[in-house]
Amino acid sequence: MSKRNHQVQTPGETPTTVPDGDQVETQATDTTTPAEPAADQAPAPAEKPAEPPKATAKKPAERPDYAKMRAADIDPDAITAPVLSLDGWVIPTPKPATKV
Repeated sequence: MSKRNHQVQTPGETPTTVPDGDQVETQATDTTTPAEPAADQAPAPAEKPAEPPKATAKKPAERPDYAKMRAADIDPDAITAPVLSLDGWVIPTPKPATKV
């Protein structure tokens, strides 16, 4: 059994490819690729991401936290789906069917 070497990718480094054992014979050395930067050269600092524009639109209305409310305090006409309160489930009132 041959053991395979796993390539570990580290963020910020350029990936290097190591040929498998059977590809070594058929692959020629590539002399056109630039050499890695010398140790005395520092890598370029990463640019700061641009700050997103400040939101000028209104923030959406906060939903009430039905899980911390009593069932009597929840308006069944205001909800569109069943919600779980401290006292149990509150079911919305059925809307009348409209014909189109």
